[in-house]
Amino acid sequence: MDPDHIPMQEFYDCEFIDIEEGALAYLEDPKSGWVDISNCGDFSCTGPWNTFLYLEDATFSGDVTPDITLSG
Repeated sequence: MDPDHIPMQEFYDCEFIDIEEGALAYLEDPKSGWVDISNCGDFSCTGPWNTFLYLEDATFSGDVTPDITLSG
């Protein structure tokens, strides 16, 4: 995990089965040790929350599916 930069995560032809709303990805909280005046000021860097997920040809199925719109 990096305090400032998380590379784009790319997924192709994935099938998600019974994925609840809000459960597609787990984004870890920034580490408290990242609070450094010289780096991010008096607050923790938010790199883990600045994540881009690219899903190509993903499908969702099952009894539980997230309310998500995939552009095509």
